[in-house]
Amino acid sequence: MKKSMVFEGAIVTLLLLLTFLMLAMLFSPGNTERQVGRLENVRCIMPGTDGTLYVFMDGRIQAIDRAGNELWDYRIPDGWSVCYGWSYQPDVMWSVAVGEYASPAVCNVTAAAGDPIAFSDGGVLYVYLKPSGSRNSSEPIRGELIAISSDGRRQWALPLDSLRASLSENAYRDREKGPDFSDARVYAANGRVYVFHYYNETVIDREGRVLWSIANVSDPAAIDEEGYVYCVPSREPTPSYPQPFAPYVDRAGVPYVNMTDYRVPSAIIQAYYPNGSLYWTAYPGELLYRQYCGRCTMPLYHNGTLYAPLSSGIAALDRDGTIRWSARLDSIPPFTYLTIFNETRESKGDFRIYGPMPFDSKGNVYMEYVSRDLIPYGNFTRQANKLYLITLSPEGREVSRTCFFADRYVCACDGIGYATNSSLNDHSPYSTAPSLTALASETLMAFNISDSSLLWDYTFPVDDPVLVTVNESSAPEVCYISANGGDGKYGSVIISDASVPEVINGNGMVYAYFRSVNYESPVVFNKTRCAYVSGIYAFDRNGTLCWSRRIGPDVSHLSVAGNGTVYYVSGGRVLVIGMGAVAGFAFSALVYLFLRFICVGTVARAKARMSKNGNRDRIMDFISRNPGSSLYEIVRGTGINLGTARYHLSILGMSHKIVASRIDGKYVRYFTNSDSYSEEAQLIFSLMRRKVTGGMLRLILEKPGISNAEAARELGIKESVVCRCMKELSDKGVIDKGPDGGYFVKEAKREQVAAAMRRI
Repeated sequence: MKKSMVFEGAIVTLLLLLTFLMLAMLFSPGNTERQVGRLENVRCIMPGTDGTLYVFMDGRIQAIDRAGNELWDYRIPDGWSVCYGWSYQPDVMWSVAVGEYASPAVCNVTAAAGDPIAFSDGGVLYVYLKPSGSRNSSEPIRGELIAISSDGRRQWALPLDSLRASLSENAYRDREKGPDFSDARVYAANGRVYVFHYYNETVIDREGRVLWSIANVSDPAAIDEEGYVYCVPSREPTPSYPQPFAPYVDRAGVPYVNMTDYRVPSAIIQAYYPNGSLYWTAYPGELLYRQYCGRCTMPLYHNGTLYAPLSSGIAALDRDGTIRWSARLDSIPPFTYLTIFNETRESKGDFRIYGPMPFDSKGNVYMEYVSRDLIPYGNFTRQANKLYLITLSPEGREVSRTCFFADRYVCACDGIGYATNSSLNDHSPYSTAPSLTALASETLMAFNISDSSLLWDYTFPVDDPVLVTVNESSAPEVCYISANGGDGKYGSVIISDASVPEVINGNGMVYAYFRSVNYESPVVFNKTRCAYVSGIYAFDRNGTLCWSRRIGPDVSHLSVAGNGTVYYVSGGRVLVIGMGAVAGFAFSALVYLFLRFICVGTVARAKARMSKNGNRDRIMDFISRNPGSSLYEIVRGTGINLGTARYHLSILGMSHKIVASRIDGKYVRYFTNSDSYSEEAQLIFSLMRRKVTGGMLRLILEKPGISNAEAARELGIKESVVCRCMKELSDKGVIDKGPDGGYFVKEAKREQVAAAMRRI
């Protein structure tokens, strides 16, 4: 027997053993929580793109690796603190007429402090800081963006201003004036850092130098893989604008959040080259509609397509600004519902991108129709919320329209939505209970978005509650209603509160945090009794409970690492339920097994069966008929999703059936590998495939000697854009400039350009 076979046999045996150990550790009841390091007063945790976990504390940021080990600990300089962005918080309370614009059922979204303004990329953490002493000012936040390297050192700092928002003393969640928070967003890709701040989009290089900036931008811009920037100019709100434009106000018309400036999206989209010059401007047909999902850009960008949410639907645009399709959705009757004050209300609704899941793996687009006055993501409803979900195909065709009822819609993934329903258990938030130990439960439901059918449900158990006496330190953990600490009669009412405050997808699982609390009210410290159950539950996609853990009652910020380790914050500490070092090693070994025996085997089998795969044949045929196509052009032309197309292109490349070329320095383009396309031909096809340079070459070939001004008029673009394109074509040796200033296609290139024109 060959030594290699013996070695691989031993490896397989070891991998099987490690797999068993990993699964035993993951699903064993003894897999209890443990604290990560000595982290105290934790405000937030943020997973990085490389598996690193960043922990934000008062005055410190710490990086933790997958095994829970400290990588670095960065101390924020004196006088500075991490700035947190605002989070749009839907609420069932309503507004009243305030000032010139506000009207009933308009201002239904309040701003509140959200996640830290930070982003990690390539091992570097970018964080926006603000002066720690400033609050409740009408001036912008004069902060700075810092870059923290992979070893915990500050690489650079760049001063930046951002819009200031402050919680007022009237905020019912925070009766005292809270700290300032900001509108800024940070994103890093393409070797650059993109910062949205005070209605500006600023592009920075990795050394902290500002490259260029776009002013008057309504929302964070979308960035594609090539570094093109897509944004929407902002404008002042007007009474005709149909969506919430101002922070939340109470029934007396007093704002909960103070902001000195607030703008809304306009009706146009602009695209900018990676060098900051304007590429195109498009008009989708009506005002764009601001979205309230996490880190939403405007427009949205997905799989090579731009999506413009509109008040009556959505439009899809190609990256060259061409409108591919526009879906105008039919109106739905107004909502009728019961408020927490037992008042019947009727409210119109709006179409929006479905925040928990805008797109699925097949390229379908998901829209929701929600009430302007009662958004179905709140926690305080007294009846099930009605939510209409509309599925649009990648071509803009309406596939399904369904209605679903639930208390709260928590998350979604790949066509499956997850919601909670306390009404199934005859319970409503902050109701009363007959006894201290009569805890209320919640039900987690999974439903098929396309037809609203219930896939599975799970009712969380409330057996064996923990009994505690409330004191001053434990009150914030167990009593969400403020404890008064008075000496009056206590225990006259048992307050019941059950909720599933967080559900997330990760590592092929669904994780839910459930808590149920009963406590005597009014609260008197050291006398009031409390009973609670609290735990994290892990389900597979079929609804099977894989494991559950009892934990403390004040969990926040669930995060799941790629190896299935669950991190969360409780009592100001970071805790972990995970597989440990051995399981981590087993996981790495399993990756090896996958790569060695699955991926390599798959590639080998794919090479042997090149003609037996329909998708691969379609891609090969498309490239043969459309030489020089990019990945996104192939996806659009074949209808194959992006991930599948990438996979088959890699197989075709490894089998030497196609060649990938980036000869024009812009895009990766694909040609058949039959030696029929020289480097010169590849360059011509690549230039012709681009909208502006391709149009320029056609024009010059048809009208030799054309000038810059004439070309600008013919193509309907700015003369400055023509100049840049002419320079690029000249530098690449395709055109020449005549003595009178006109341009000609070089004699040696004319036939190649003409041939490309006939093929494109």
